Amino acid sequence: MPSLYAGKAMTDSTPTPPSGPPEAPAMTAHHAKGWTVFPERGEDMAGAVLGERFEVEKRIGRGGMAEVFLSKDLLLHGLAAVKVLREGNTDARRRFSDEGRLLANLRDPHLVRVLAVGETEDGAPYMALEYLDGPSLEGRLRGGPLPWREVVDLAGQVAGALAALHRVGVIHRDVKPSNIVQLDGATGRPVAKLIDLGIAKVLDWSRVQGGGFTTSWRRKTEIGQVVGTHGFYPPEAALTEADPRYDTYGLGVTIYQLCTGVLPVPGEYRPMRELAPKAGIPAELEALVEAAVAVLPEDRVASAEEFARRLEAIRVAHADEATPHLFDGCYELLEVIGAGAKAEVYRAYHRDAGRYVALKLLSVKAQAKPEERLRFAREARVMGAVRHAALPELVECRTSAKRAQPYISMSLVKGKRAGEFCIAGKTLAAAEVVAAGRMLAGALVALHERGVLHRDINSSNVLIDRGRETTATLIDVGMAELTDKFYATVE
Repeated sequence: MPSLYAGKAMTDSTPTPPSGPPEAPAMTAHHAKGWTVFPERGEDMAGAVLGERFEVEKRIGRGGMAEVFLSKDLLLHGLAAVKVLREGNTDARRRFSDEGRLLANLRDPHLVRVLAVGETEDGAPYMALEYLDGPSLEGRLRGGPLPWREVVDLAGQVAGALAALHRVGVIHRDVKPSNIVQLDGATGRPVAKLIDLGIAKVLDWSRVQGGGFTTSWRRKTEIGQVVGTHGFYPPEAALTEADPRYDTYGLGVTIYQLCTGVLPVPGEYRPMRELAPKAGIPAELEALVEAAVAVLPEDRVASAEEFARRLEAIRVAHADEATPHLFDGCYELLEVIGAGAKAEVYRAYHRDAGRYVALKLLSVKAQAKPEERLRFAREARVMGAVRHAALPELVECRTSAKRAQPYISMSLVKGKRAGEFCIAGKTLAAAEVVAAGRMLAGALVALHERGVLHRDINSSNVLIDRGRETTATLIDVGMAELTDKFYATVE
């Protein structure tokens, strides 16, 4: 079964690979007219360790230009999907490398996360991605159209991910059901992840990655060439450069197909309620999708942010009364602010305490592993034992009564991830960097005095708030190591 990650490394203009027998045995790569073919690895990769971190277990997919391997992440003690480029011309290799750098520098709970990039011993580029153990929406569609409420929920999450891409000048250009993966949410609500930026259009690399970055040359898409998947790109795709409406069109087509099982015909819109009369599709959703797939760009939904707002309004207006409103009787879940294989973090409102909090819930699969439950409880114990202005404050750590689900409630920290200030034009002033650094150093001193080693300090685990004063907060002590000093000083 092909992996969700093993799609073709598509390019604007990809030449046909050379035909005929290879010039050398399968253990070496060969080159012809700029085309590189690496040996097919298959089960031969089992046991190999890439980048001294990812131990390959088995191949789980093979696409047109890449192989994907299920691997153990020896650093984070979890699973990863390692995508290794198998063949491609110079432009394909560049796109593969760019996709890894894009995802590594963009953080959104509904975008697949890159853990690392590198090269194999024979020079083939690879990227290690978080392992998404769930079906694509294309796979789900094989069982028939999806309930429209579920489509609205998932599409709203995808719209949020697209808005995050568009804010830094990135156009996905391949929004479709097969590039959306559905995961089981910790609360029972499905979580969508947008994958495959292999043909993304970067309008300005400096907005994605900051100082010290050398932009790789990339051939500009020529007028008359179309990039994307037939049926999901807009009618003007071959006539103009891609802009955010390229993606909102693809999302509109995706919703239409998920609700009806068929693709809309450009210029001949047939209402979804006509194709699926028993589905109960509301008029507001029909109007939104019809606008999203309009032939003329100026008649289309203008932005992914507007798309997300309208989808959320539809979801709220037609909320299913059977859906539990509160988590554990007092937490109103507002939005996902972090999502991984082991846990999800929500911005939530604590009805009893009358305050906004960050609510971290252990995933269903992680709950089944004693070591993950222990690590989760240890994280709460550290937060309760160490107090500092640059560390989140523990509100409570409990197991929900109805779901028997462990969760940590903590203070909701203001600010943006530090990685967003590594973009040219958005960097911090020297004085702000010093102020943030002093706070973070103070947090580490507080942790070390209690015998705690954080072990996972990076730009994603630091939040920067540029209010009256620039402040920094160190988050996520889930990977912390407790030394003997901790047990000697903490009851």
